[in-house]
Amino acid sequence: MTQQVPIRRLVPGAAVAVLLGLSLLTAAADSPTERLTCRPRPAAADAKAAAVGDEVRTDATQRRRLLLEDGSVVYVNAGTAVKVTGERRLRVSSGEVFVDVARGAKGAVAFTVITPDRELTCPGGAFSAWVHPDTAKKSRTGVIVARGRVHVNAVEATLRAGHKLPFDGNTVLPAPRTSSTIDWTRELMASAESPLVPASQYGGGAIIAVDPDGQEAKLSLRKYHIDVHVEDGFARTTIDQTYFNHTAARLEGTFYFPLPPDASLSRLAMYVDGKLMEGGMVERDFGRQVYERIVTSQRDPALLEWLDGSTFKMRVFPLEARQEKRIVLSYAQRLPSLYGDMQYRFPAGHSLDAVGDWSFHARVKGGADFNCVSPSHDLHRSKDGADLLLDASE
Repeated sequence: MTQQVPIRRLVPGAAVAVLLGLSLLTAAADSPTERLTCRPRPAAADAKAAAVGDEVRTDATQRRRLLLEDGSVVYVNAGTAVKVTGERRLRVSSGEVFVDVARGAKGAVAFTVITPDRELTCPGGAFSAWVHPDTAKKSRTGVIVARGRVHVNAVEATLRAGHKLPFDGNTVLPAPRTSSTIDWTRELMASAESPLVPASQYGGGAIIAVDPDGQEAKLSLRKYHIDVHVEDGFARTTIDQTYFNHTAARLEGTFYFPLPPDASLSRLAMYVDGKLMEGGMVERDFGRQVYERIVTSQRDPALLEWLDGSTFKMRVFPLEARQEKRIVLSYAQRLPSLYGDMQYRFPAGHSLDAVGDWSFHARVKGGADFNCVSPSHDLHRSKDGADLLLDASE
């Protein structure tokens, strides 16, 4: 099953960020063994859904965020009275709300907002509705559509993204400054979102080794290549890192790498004597026992463990004296969406060590005609058939 999802912006990150235009097809993974089956991002603090019959009233200093049972989110501005009157149904008596409508299953009823003089229906999208306090006005409800479309009773034209219906008329007009009109929702959205990439002292990855004297040392980073493949609403990120042991001793170390909380690790490999050895994942205690047996026999293991919910660690042995250690790691994640914009950020962070050679390559399937810009890096744009290619190196 596929659905059309715009992918217009990939959010900036400290390492690399990409902005894209137009749209991609997204598809849910049907097989439970599919590599692109990702863990959900952590739920927001207010994840308990508002039930039918719940009513919220905000004073002049309050704003609220409501999660509804169908997955829709309602942002309630100051001085607003709103009530959940049914499934996918709200009544707004006064004030202003911004509704981010969850798309229902095929055939599901449209989301409805009732105001004192209007009925607004939206099958999927995001829109703002406010009720003018002057009861003498013939029409008291104004509407701005940020995404999707909204039908308003007694108005012939359907409102689409970037258009508005003033509270004092029935004529649909352009709304060129929609973002500024709904800017009051920004803080509510930011406070509810879990971070795309949790803070980590190992931003970008690190190998921490212990020398013969028991002192910890971080191996220097020589090469760092990022390869991203975006398709069907998923991104697969592969990181190829090369570290160097400057000491004259063979060391044992631990490789740390922070992952986005919704990512699923799909590949782990390490070069041993010039050959790429693919790794596997096993239960932690069993893996540790295997690791200890391998170290005892002086073979080259790679043990992966879940560290703290966002960071993986892999014990690495041996780190040969004055030699490189090259590690390849891949993970997949479904790209999060806000206002129909899909977001991608690579989790290197500001703590990424200085590196001799750094490069970035991204392929966006079917994206040859996308508009793109990166606020953090200068990316060279090219095409490969219907695909968009983005490259950078330092």
